[in-house]
Amino acid sequence: MSQRNTIKDRFYRANTEDNPAITYVNWIKTRNLRGWWWFVTNAPKIGMWMQRQEGMLEYSVTLQSPTSFLIVSYWSSHEALLNAYRSPEHIEMMRKTFKHQDDFVLGNETYAAPIITNYLNEPSGYAKSDPNIVGQNFHDPLANVK
Repeated sequence: MSQRNTIKDRFYRANTEDNPAITYVNWIKTRNLRGWWWFVTNAPKIGMWMQRQEGMLEYSVTLQSPTSFLIVSYWSSHEALLNAYRSPEHIEMMRKTFKHQDDFVLGNETYAAPIITNYLNEPSGYAKSDPNIVGQNFHDPLANVK
């Protein structure tokens, strides 16, 4: 089997032009040890909560620096995200956070799905928002390479 066929079989492209899926980016910067400890001890609970939410497609938590964390999550729609953030668990978590608001810098941004997404080895992110996309090869990235 040639290198070309191997890569072609592992490359996925999804057209998400009319897809209501979104990306939600949160960042948490801890300002002191109490804030850092709260986030580190609650991160597994937050992850489990996210996995249980209807419409949550995928998420990842990244340590940006010793005091900063980035959470990137993909949702099937903005409404799915809003439903999750209206849940009693999220409201309770935010109450605890606001009770100690000097411990954190919080931020978030929401992005609409791009028109085209590309993945190597497995479809992820936005590709998970459409069951017709997952598991199908759409594009040969080397088609024009000689």
